[in-house]
Amino acid sequence: MGVNTPISLTTTNSKSMTKIQTLLISILMTVSSYSQYSYIGEVSYQETVNYGSGNETTDYKLYFNSYFSFYEEVIVLNKGKDFGMDSEGNKKSSIYFNEDVPVYTFTDFKAKKIIFKKHIATDIYAVNDIFEKISWTIKEEFKKIGSYKCQKAICSFRGRDYTAWFTDKIPVQCGPWKLNNLKGLILEAYDKDGVYKVQATKIALLKTEKDITPKIDKLLKEKKISFFDYQVKWSKRHKDMITYLNSKLPKNSKPFRAESQELNKVKELEIFKK
Repeated sequence: MGVNTPISLTTTNSKSMTKIQTLLISILMTVSSYSQYSYIGEVSYQETVNYGSGNETTDYKLYFNSYFSFYEEVIVLNKGKDFGMDSEGNKKSSIYFNEDVPVYTFTDFKAKKIIFKKHIATDIYAVNDIFEKISWTIKEEFKKIGSYKCQKAICSFRGRDYTAWFTDKIPVQCGPWKLNNLKGLILEAYDKDGVYKVQATKIALLKTEKDITPKIDKLLKEKKISFFDYQVKWSKRHKDMITYLNSKLPKNSKPFRAESQELNKVKELEIFKK
């Protein structure tokens, strides 16, 4: 339903009219909330994840206001992912399938919606996540990140224990990835096992709001899988990749195999109860 769609109404009393007016206002507000996503802040982050085979470092940008955050990968074509150095001192890297498609996490606090996009084996999926407001314990510890005084907070989220540093000088509940629900912007976060670390490298607070509606509209219209389906696909990603690689081998070639000792070293960022 568009904002200018004509609607014919017939009512018999003022109470009914009031209810209808309230409903129309609600509909118009919902339409409006998805028709323009302007942001007041933009933060550059460097994110490092270690799944057990070395550090994978990626640059992201977070666009935010009081109602939403959009955390998007910064694409550098043909760069590959940095996995550190091997035992012989050579740089390890890997180029993903669909490498020109940025992954992201979009959080709409007003609509209580989280959508993310992630590579799984040879494919990339948009996923309807389960909206969670993380419960933090705030500590009386402080440090400076750039020119901002930041306070420490800790939490447990999807199987891992995190420390975050946030600043109430930027009073929004946003943060990188899926981390949210503090009384200020999260500028740094890491888990205690060294699997995940993210830190802000540049902060820009805008004098006027900038519009990223086309990006948000595009992701809202994308075909999505459920969070349950995502967990199933993610758990099978190694097997699916081996199957794909073997399908491309010349006849009579030795097939690839997923070694159990290597799979046992794999660390999961989100640990789900079975």
